Amino acid sequence: MKLNEADQAVLASALSDFKSDFRKAMGEVSKANALAKVGTKPSSPPAALLDDVTQQTLDKLKNTMSPDGFQKLKDHVRSEKRNMKIIPLQMAMHK
Repeated sequence: MKLNEADQAVLASALSDFKSDFRKAMGEVSKANALAKVGTKPSSPPAALLDDVTQQTLDKLKNTMSPDGFQKLKDHVRSEKRNMKIIPLQMAMHK
């Protein structure tokens, strides 16, 4: 996927932020799961935290990348989704 320098910089920054935010959200999911084991119900579904991080990252990319760059990224992600597997959240948390 060929992006201009500005879009590459935006993408690199967004991915770095995503990694950090996703790790924090995974920590919150772990806490919520631990609390659920002792009978405490979380205020929101743990998976929603992960969805929020993903949506915020997509919004940031859409609002800061050029329209052409964002379209190239969307096309690339769609083509790569064919090779992706869905794994249970519990397995993802242990990687």
